[in-house]
Amino acid sequence: MTIGNDNLAVRQHERHRCAMPVGLVMSPEHADILRLSSNVVDKSNTIRAVMTDCSLGGLGLNTAIFFPKRARVVMTHTTEEGPAIELSLRVMRVQMIDRQPTYYLGMSLVDQEDPANAAGLRRLIELAKAVPAPGKETDRARA
Repeated sequence: MTIGNDNLAVRQHERHRCAMPVGLVMSPEHADILRLSSNVVDKSNTIRAVMTDCSLGGLGLNTAIFFPKRARVVMTHTTEEGPAIELSLRVMRVQMIDRQPTYYLGMSLVDQEDPANAAGLRRLIELAKAVPAPGKETDRARA
């Protein structure tokens, strides 16, 4: 974020609200450090989540599983229009938004310079633009 003349924090990137299903697996770098219980993952060791917003600055995800800050995960979104999109992400912010529990994860790309990660993120943004924006119950884009 940058600070304007009036001392207000201003976002650098436009956010796109969406409600897209994604899968999360622990990154190989953190798989030994953070082990997920077999009760919370499916047969492919994946946690289901919903991407609620995305921008060139990162993503917002809702999930029932807590991830600590700086944890690295690999997110996958399967599309009907081509191959699945896979991104290497780092948890930057965690907020509990519901008592079920539901956590909002503010994510950023692990490597901003990686061409595959950057291309995947641009493709994800294009898909998010095409998806109708959900109601306020999943809107975390203004948080």
